[in-house]
Parts: sequence; C-alpha cells; structure tokens
Amino acid sequence: MSAPTPSENTILDPYFLGLSFLVTFAIQMVFFFAASALKMDKVTDFAYGLGFVVLGVLLLVLGGTFHTRQILLCILTCLWGVRLAGYLLFRILKIGHDARFDGVREVFWRFLIFWVFQAVVVFITYMPLTFCLAQKVDSPYSWRDSLGYAMFVVGLIIETIADQQKFAYRNDAANKGHWCDVGLWKWSRHPNYTGELLCWWGLFSVSSAVFHLHPWQFVSIIGPLLLTMSILFFSGITRLERMADERYWFQPDYQQYRKQTSPLWLIPPAIYGALPVIVKRVLLLELPAYENPQEEKNDDGPLSSAGDKQSLGDDNGAAAEPPKQRRRKKREHHQRRKKKKSSQSDHQ
Repeated sequence: MSAPTPSENTILDPYFLGLSFLVTFAIQMVFFFAASALKMDKVTDFAYGLGFVVLGVLLLVLGGTFHTRQILLCILTCLWGVRLAGYLLFRILKIGHDARFDGVREVFWRFLIFWVFQAVVVFITYMPLTFCLAQKVDSPYSWRDSLGYAMFVVGLIIETIADQQKFAYRNDAANKGHWCDVGLWKWSRHPNYTGELLCWWGLFSVSSAVFHLHPWQFVSIIGPLLLTMSILFFSGITRLERMADERYWFQPDYQQYRKQTSPLWLIPPAIYGALPVIVKRVLLLELPAYENPQEEKNDDGPLSSAGDKQSLGDDNGAAAEPPKQRRRKKREHHQRRKKKKSSQSDHQ
C-alpha cells in the first residue's frame, strides 16, 4: 500500500502552507489598516481569534477529506477562537480602551509591527493543524489523540473560567485598586494563560498523530513553542507582571500574594509558598524577569509606584498628599475591604 499523501486539492503547495500564510496575513492586514485609519484598538484581539477560525474552516473545506480527526480539530479550533474573539471584543467594548497601545496606535510603523507579529504567531501556531488538515489519508486513533483532546478540554475550561472570574472581579467597584485574587487566580497569577497553553499543546498532540507519515512535519512543534515563548517572555506574563508591580508593589498584601501564588501553573498557595526559591525558579517558571521592584523616592524626586505618579498639586494649587500618607490610606482602604468581605461571608 502506498504511503498516504497530502491533499490533492493543492493550492500553492500540497501542504497548504502558502495558502495559510497568505490568508493569515490578509486577515490581519485588513484589520490593521482599519484600526490604523480610525486610530482604534478595539479589533486587535478579535482579529487574533478570528484568524484561527477562518483557517480551520477554510483548510478543512479545501482539503475535502473530512476525516474524523480533521473535523474535530476544526470544531475545537472554532470553539476556542469564537469564544476568545467574542469575549475579548465584548471586554474592550465595555472597557473602551486598551492601554497596551498607548503611544503605539498613533505611530503607523510601530502599530504595523505589532500586527505583523500577531500574523506570524497565528500562522506558526496553526502550522501543526495545517499539516493535519492537508493530509489525504487518515491515521489510526492513538494515545496522542486521547492526550490531546483531554488537554484541550481541561485547558478550555480553565481559560473560560479564569476570564469570567477576572472580568466579574474588575467590574465590581469594591475591587478597584486591587489585583484579582479570587477563584483560579488564588492558585495562579495567570490561569488564563495556563488554559491557553494546554489548549494549543493539546491540539499539537492530536495533529502529530499523522506526522509519522511525514516525520519532517514534527518541525511544526515550533507552533506551540512560539506561543509559549510569546506568553512567557514577550506580550504575556512579563508585561502583565511589570504592570502589576508598578500598581501594587507597596500594597501590604501584594508581596504575600506573589510569594504564595504560582505565575502560571495552578498550585495551592500553601504548597507553592512553602517551596524553595530554587524550585520555583527552575521548575515552576518564577523567572527573575517577572520581578520589578519599585523603589521609594523622597518627596523631592519622582515617585516610584504607579499610584503615586500624580500631579504635585490639584486644580486649585493645593499640595498633594505626601506619599507615605497616601500609602497609609491605601492600607486602611484594603483593611476595610477585607472586613467587608469577612462580614459578607459571615452572613452567607
């Protein structure tokens, strides 16, 4: 019996790589030019999720083989992409502003670089599925399928719950000025990224069940690896940790939260807090890049925490409160907040 081959419905190349590249960049560039012309950032994340959905449906239809594995991969991709795109669009419409693009959306080339990088991430992340959807003959069900489907389901549940919990927390006025530390966010500082990584490593596992037919296709592991590197070092955790440190560094409970809460994996606080620093560094990704100590300055110099970077006077020319007094008021505010939560728990 001859070895299975890629789809005969060849467009540009038999593995759909060229088509996937062109479609991905076309989608991102259409949204980029619209966003650039209108100087807005409300469609950026929507375009990211939509790109995966369009690729999944298009490549499945063009492949024309409709094997069970291919259909399931398309369904799972669409489920993940539609949920993410819909949620992020709803969130930005409600918030009205994405601080990531302050000073970027107004500069054409800087804005373009972000969109090009996003297109590259979508194209490379989807590469394992591109190879699988181009395959003409199916492969038998294997342990890679079971592992991949399980990882995806668990990851999607975690990501969905984490997004909902943080969105609800941010929309409660009582939590203003405080980091999210409820639900899954008690066990991980970024549980939404935990879920996203599980989803895409799971999809790679399923796709790789056909790679024994063309072993060179294992090179597509660069897809989930790029996504992982992006989350760990570039547009994900590193940036969010820096922003959180700037906002909350001097709040009393923040250092304790950092010490007891894993940056990525879901681990009970009592266990994570008791682990040696070397174990956290080497095994659990508590990287030095995630630490951004904020130095206190005297009243004559610039103030270090984001909360203290205020004008030195109000509209009437009155002097602002000294930094120590503002920090004391913040501590008192959070103590009252704790008492309120405790009181609410007692009445439930």
